[in-house]
Amino acid sequence: MIKVNFSKPLLIQSVAFKDVFLRMDGNGITQANGAGTGKVSCQKNMSPTGAFKVQEQKNGTFTIESVKYPGVFLRMDGNNRSGKEEDFGTVNCQYGASTCEKFYLLNMPETGKVKDMFNKFAK
Repeated sequence: MIKVNFSKPLLIQSVAFKDVFLRMDGNGITQANGAGTGKVSCQKNMSPTGAFKVQEQKNGTFTIESVKYPGVFLRMDGNNRSGKEEDFGTVNCQYGASTCEKFYLLNMPETGKVKDMFNKFAK
């Protein structure tokens, strides 16, 4: 496993699809929007819209900010879950970072089902 240097821009690459990267389009976002805005999707190959600054916060969480669109952060809203385990919520952008724009970065567990899944993709 590599050690991440958070002082440099970070790209988020798919394990399952080697040429697919996370992309965040924050074009025109200049103020906060309660429900978030912008578009988060995938892109083939590396591009400036897929470069992020990951910054640790005082409480141990991290923010993921667009390099191309400074001040625009990745946002994950898990409201409206309605008992679902997957395929719910909203992933988009937000100007500024509040609770929906802060994340814990976790190591993937090395046991059970998750380990089996990871080994399948890592081959």
